[in-house]
Amino acid sequence: MTAITFTTSAMLLHRIRQLFQQFSDTYEKDERCDIKELSDDDAKAFAHSKINAARMASKFVGLDKKSHIEMLKTAIDEYEFIKRWLDSCKNKDHLVTNVLPNESHLVREMCLLLPARLEKVLHAPG
Repeated sequence: MTAITFTTSAMLLHRIRQLFQQFSDTYEKDERCDIKELSDDDAKAFAHSKINAARMASKFVGLDKKSHIEMLKTAIDEYEFIKRWLDSCKNKDHLVTNVLPNESHLVREMCLLLPARLEKVLHAPG
């Protein structure tokens, strides 16, 4: 029974990640929209979607070591993307200071912490 719960939980986390990614894709794939010039509200929605997808990638319910490693790598890549996006926005200073200060701090912190977490998992037994 427990294994089924973990498998179901892992599948649920994967599906939630997909939904957040689909939402952020609406911004990235719309040719009329430049993600470097989003309004404050759209920047907040886009950032939250990306951050939540990255958060889901850092949850490890019911994953074996290999899957755990791959998901950590995915989370690192996603947080790095968000950091690069924030740094490339035309109104970066305004976004980081007024619109997304906590989110910007979280993203930069995760970019520092997750590689160490990955190293720990890589060297853990089994």
